[in-house]
Amino acid sequence: MKKFLAVFLTLGLVCGLSVGLNGCKKDDKTAKDKDKKDHKLEVSADPAKESAKPGDTKTAKLTLKRGKDTAKEVKLAVAVEPKEGIDASTDPAKTEKDDATLTMKVDAKAKEGDYVVTVTASAKDSPDAKTTVTVKVAAKEVAKEKKDKLTAVTDSKSITVKQGDKGSVKLTVTLGDDLKKGAALKAWVKDKDDKEAKLVTASLDHKTLTESGDAKVTVMADEKAAPGDYEMTIETSAEGGSPASIDRKVTVKVDKK
Repeated sequence: MKKFLAVFLTLGLVCGLSVGLNGCKKDDKTAKDKDKKDHKLEVSADPAKESAKPGDTKTAKLTLKRGKDTAKEVKLAVAVEPKEGIDASTDPAKTEKDDATLTMKVDAKAKEGDYVVTVTASAKDSPDAKTTVTVKVAAKEVAKEKKDKLTAVTDSKSITVKQGDKGSVKLTVTLGDDLKKGAALKAWVKDKDDKEAKLVTASLDHKTLTESGDAKVTVMADEKAAPGDYEMTIETSAEGGSPASIDRKVTVKVDKK
């Protein structure tokens, strides 16, 4: 009887201790669960990659995700590597909303290459969260030099002819490579009253030139042309030329026979 009583007491003690320990473990777990709060913070950018040229401005949308216990206000900080070439900022710099805008201004003198823009989001009692946007900057475009220049010169600035005779000057025209349609040539003579002369005329052996070259300008004085000074104007023009036309003036002197 005594042995039976001792065994019974021992089993009761063991069961009591077991229940007590399990109860303690359950209480400890409940306490830990109460202390474990959700302070998670996440930030992402869309797009995460961009292509740009010097002088461009690009934007990306920032999206924030907060745990249920994360502080509402989030601060946003921006860093760029390499440091020179892109000026980046967020709008706003502090927010209680779930989104913001990242603006990236590429300097006009930015060098070619990849720039990494890092946005760091921070909130009270939360680990910082980061996201990156990679901006690939192309080489600066060099403006193509337009070759649309048209030049014209004569081998002499004066010519003397007798009544009933003729004389000539050589006109040299240079066309820029972009003047594909060539140049048109004109020539005429005016008297001392600035009126077109009837008895002193000018003609060209080429009215157009499709490429750089020479043209012969001939002045013919009628037998009845009044002696004296005249002025011949030679005009060259080309579509798309800069300038569109160039005048070359040649003094013409008519002498008696």
